[in-house]
Amino acid sequence: MVKRTTISLTEGEIKQLKELAKEEHRPISRQIVHMMEIYKKHHKEK
Repeated sequence: MVKRTTISLTEGEIKQLKELAKEEHRPISRQIVHMMEIYKKHHKEK
């Protein structure tokens, strides 16, 4: 089951997120998850 959440981003942040998702050929929601995974991996390495 997929749960929904709401996040608040500025117009510039939304534009940046959409550009990243487009460059990496992912839906916006998957791009957010992808970035969280990268953060967690990087954070563990420190």
